[in-house]
Amino acid sequence: MQYFFKNKSYPIFTDGKLPDLVHVCDISDVNHWIRPMHLHENVTEILFIREGKGSFIIGGKAIEGKKGDILISNCGVLHDERSSADHPLVTYVCGINNFQINGLPYNHLIHENMLPMISSDQYYHIFKNLFELMINEVLTETPGMEETCQYTLCTLVSLMIRITQNSHDANDGETRLLGLKIKDYIDQNYMKEINLTEIAANLYISPFYLAHVFKKEIGFSPIQYVINRRIGEAQNILITTKKPITEIAKMVGYDNPNYFNLLFKKITGMSPGKFRKKHTQTLKSPPAP
Repeated sequence: MQYFFKNKSYPIFTDGKLPDLVHVCDISDVNHWIRPMHLHENVTEILFIREGKGSFIIGGKAIEGKKGDILISNCGVLHDERSSADHPLVTYVCGINNFQINGLPYNHLIHENMLPMISSDQYYHIFKNLFELMINEVLTETPGMEETCQYTLCTLVSLMIRITQNSHDANDGETRLLGLKIKDYIDQNYMKEINLTEIAANLYISPFYLAHVFKKEIGFSPIQYVINRRIGEAQNILITTKKPITEIAKMVGYDNPNYFNLLFKKITGMSPGKFRKKHTQTLKSPPAP
């Protein structure tokens, strides 16, 4: 069969400017993968689940992900990632920026009201092959690797847009909006000493109702969310700066560094020092020959 194109395509990206691929990685050898609340200021992240299951919170939406699901975290959106202990996550992840899709804010892949997860369904093997192509190009350092990855990324994004075109999350009830109000308050004050009574007083509701609504909509209790938000921010600071761990503990709300170390290890499975060493070494290591 031969098909003749009519050259009447409708560009996805504003002004035809293609997105930049910031990073791509293969997460397949981590049995205890936990990445608490964190965000990327200028990067939108795409996570494709090849195998296993995981729990996610993206922009205040609690999600259970499984094989074939694609999780999307727009730039500036808080997200939390946790692998199932019984069915560990095996994923591909990439980060992109410097793009704008027609009708969406800058560096956004989906509308903020949409559920930030899509199912690859019949496209599973296509998405898997596209990610594998990018990973293989990076590892082998083939001449022209950057350009190949760039166009592969555009194919991947184009398929995602096709799937999400008519998908909208209609969960806009009162409890949903209240849950987001509580989340916004915590996000603005998580480095301070806050408690349920204080949050409830600011929102004119009872502490019991606050805890019930937040757990239902976000997936964590308010206190658990505060802890994970702090540890997630601490991870970012550990990776991107050389600040002492005691200073980082205070920056995220813990005057007692020993208590901070205890919480960090309980949530991530390793000490702050070990986490910093592991991830800074990974960033500096050259690609495999």
